[in-house]
Amino acid sequence: MTSYSAFLPDDKTPDDVYYQILLVEYSQPNPPGRQCIKSTVVTKTRREFKSFKTNSISNTETNNIGSQLPSPGVTLSTNFLEALFGKEPIVFTDEITKITNFHDTSRRLLIARKLSQLIAKTWHSYLIAQKNNGLWTKFVEGEWGELISNTFQVDSILPIDILNGLIARYIFLSDYRSTPIQIEVDDPSIYHQLHFNLTEPETRFLILPSNRAWQNVALSLLLAGQAYYKFQIDNQDYYYQISPPIFSTAEIVIKFGVDISLNQFTGLVTEVIVSPDEYSIHAPLTIPYPPIPSEDNLPFDHIKRWAYAEDEGGEFPFYSQSENKYLPLRNYTPPFPYIPMSCST
Repeated sequence: MTSYSAFLPDDKTPDDVYYQILLVEYSQPNPPGRQCIKSTVVTKTRREFKSFKTNSISNTETNNIGSQLPSPGVTLSTNFLEALFGKEPIVFTDEITKITNFHDTSRRLLIARKLSQLIAKTWHSYLIAQKNNGLWTKFVEGEWGELISNTFQVDSILPIDILNGLIARYIFLSDYRSTPIQIEVDDPSIYHQLHFNLTEPETRFLILPSNRAWQNVALSLLLAGQAYYKFQIDNQDYYYQISPPIFSTAEIVIKFGVDISLNQFTGLVTEVIVSPDEYSIHAPLTIPYPPIPSEDNLPFDHIKRWAYAEDEGGEFPFYSQSENKYLPLRNYTPPFPYIPMSCST
């Protein structure tokens, strides 16, 4: 029997597995003057998503959506892992246990950092667009193509990155419980109640409408790097990834049920015990998304410095790199007050 991982994209991953992406499109606002975005959960097989081409200036590393599914989520630096564990395969069980525990902890810290930085990027994009009326006008009037193709930087940031931040902010603030999200699917029966089975190839890797995670499915797909908008170049549709993956597809489907809090600065993960054979969320995750503090409390420059901090090197690195030593891990919480901390267990 051919084995494969349902959790990582590789050559052995079957193309008949169903996945979801969030497709974000501009929609003419009603009444005029209000910005409006249409969001659709598109459900297709991995093979079908391979026909969805991604553009070279998108955040993605491959040239189609299907080859990126399932999303692996954020990954630790190869140099970091090799410096700690070496390049040789691990044989002994006790070593595997130690490495697994350390890897999981390190990755959770990196996830916390990336979530906090994503929130800061959405704040930065909104503030810079408000200061630059041309950027905001193009966004709210649907002239996204001009932002995509424009290479003139604003505050050292490309307009396409500002557009990505503005769309991500919209997703954070959208209440899909009052305005149901649309679903595009050829065969609605694939959304019938599922049970995840590790002993057989899983044919559907989806967040279900019956799942508690569905109320924020758009945000879940954004955080897994499965949220896109499209733009046509020379009569060819290209898809642009709004944000790189932080969580894996497995994590948003099986583990985390994402919720938003608009009145706190610290996130919370709550462990919930469920039957091990249930296809259900067991770790509700609350992500903080409070109002942007005033300039007096949080200078604009502080937001930018944290939002675009590199993981290696720079002002706020995640990895220590003194004499080829990568520990201790650093800066997994924001260095400035009033920038949200994304998780607290």
